[in-house]
Amino acid sequence: MPRTDVEFSSEGTTCRGWLYRPGGPGPFPAVALAGGWCYVRELVMPYYAEAFAAAGIAALVFDYRNLGVSDGDNRQHLDPWAQIRDYRSALSFLERHDDVDAARLGVWGISYSGGHALILGATDPE
Repeated sequence: MPRTDVEFSSEGTTCRGWLYRPGGPGPFPAVALAGGWCYVRELVMPYYAEAFAAAGIAALVFDYRNLGVSDGDNRQHLDPWAQIRDYRSALSFLERHDDVDAARLGVWGISYSGGHALILGATDPE
């Protein structure tokens, strides 16, 4: 499944990820995916992103600030509220992407980030 390197700003810090795009014409619904406790994008997340893309849904897998290939001065520091804000920034990135249908966005998490997805679903009016 083809993927593109992408980056977006989250509160002034650059987060990096991969965007998996389905075949065919867009715009596509899209989902933002991030790992659990301290997962980086390479661990298991590409398998889920590929499954979403195969089902016609663009998928953005990203590293939270301070982890993996994303920037951040406090390396390996885990801040759950900052991670939730990084999810929101990922959604804002997707909203502006030409291949994405901004009215059909979602979040998905595994393990610890499943809780982030629940919080986003409960608190984000969009």
